[in-house]
Amino acid sequence: MELTPLLFLKDGMTTSFCAYIWDWKNEKELDLIELSQQLPQNEKKHLEDLRSSKRRLEYLTGRILLRTILQKIFDLPYNIEIKKSKKGKPFIETGPEFNLSHSRGITFLGVSNDAPIGVDVEFQTEGRDVSGIAKYYGRSDELQYLESLGHKEQNEAFYKIWSLKESYSKAKGIGIDHSLQNIFFDLKNNKVFESNAEASYQFYHIKRGQSHFSVCCQDKKLKTSYLNKKLMSSLGSKNINCGQFTFEAL
Repeated sequence: MELTPLLFLKDGMTTSFCAYIWDWKNEKELDLIELSQQLPQNEKKHLEDLRSSKRRLEYLTGRILLRTILQKIFDLPYNIEIKKSKKGKPFIETGPEFNLSHSRGITFLGVSNDAPIGVDVEFQTEGRDVSGIAKYYGRSDELQYLESLGHKEQNEAFYKIWSLKESYSKAKGIGIDHSLQNIFFDLKNNKVFESNAEASYQFYHIKRGQSHFSVCCQDKKLKTSYLNKKLMSSLGSKNINCGQFTFEAL
């Protein structure tokens, strides 16, 4: 099946990434575990060493999804070696950049051919003190914006901002320990700032059901961020199969 990555354009230049969702929460655990036979021996061993059933399924679905996309989109061997950096971040020696996120039976993958990428999926719950969390992690203008909204809109806006910040911090490799107050998304102008300086990153967010999906990808060629929504929508959605399972393209 031919698959097209999402494209982002400005001034005739292009950068690209693809993002895939695997909603496996309603699948039988036994059927998922059978997929472990497709993994290299060292990953099978790591899977067996994980004590939590939740962690095992997240690790398994993440590796199966990643390896399938690398093979079918980037023409890489299915058993290509995935190494770990000193900080424990998985990477491929001569392959594309990638990042994974998990939430409530959903595995989310982003892959970029030439730039750091970060993804995050967050499940929106009700009843959380989003204003209290925003006071600790957010900027004053973000807090003012959230407090100007009704309860329902405030909750949704909080998760959108939170997932975008998470995806940006993962793309940068700075982790959650880095002050998220330094990161600001200007959603009206499709720009992201860190410590008040504009960052050369492109970003994308979508909400499906109660889940928020965010992608941030560094733009090495451009000085500003720009999302060509018209082009993105014209590409349409394409899926890819792995045995009896289907991965859905954003």
